[in-house]
Amino acid sequence: MQLFPFKFNSTPNRTKLFKSVLVALCGETSDQGAIELAYHLTENENDSVNLVNIVEIKRSYPIDIEIEGLTLKAESILKNGEELAQNLDYIADAELLQSRHVGLGILHEATDKNVEAIIICLPHKTKYGYFNLGEVVPYLLKNAHCNVMIWQNTDKKEMHTYIQ
Repeated sequence: MQLFPFKFNSTPNRTKLFKSVLVALCGETSDQGAIELAYHLTENENDSVNLVNIVEIKRSYPIDIEIEGLTLKAESILKNGEELAQNLDYIADAELLQSRHVGLGILHEATDKNVEAIIICLPHKTKYGYFNLGEVVPYLLKNAHCNVMIWQNTDKKEMHTYIQ
């Protein structure tokens, strides 16, 4: 099932928006729509789509500590993302990173990869009965050196790992 609701013309002369995109995966169903969006926005299969999942490490631990449960979950998220990309007949570079702050980790990876856009998955989440963007999305919107796109699935039951 294709989650991306828009249709793009696939004419050979059509110029796409970006040559490189970073997709920050959260491990929810919104990941599929975000990956599809990334491939519709890049020019061709030779362009770069980077998948990333950030393991947030508390300040009380050394930054290079491996927390097995979090690492296994992140590896599973990235594996699913790579499989989704393969189903679209694309190859994506997947990277597992550790950071003190998820938003900062995404920005560092975007800078290292020199991407033109970041797509971040935003599942629906409420706090005290009101819709909540969390901490990561506002941080990216304020500090990103490139375009930032927010992909929110229409499934309101979806929960996420980024919003605290």
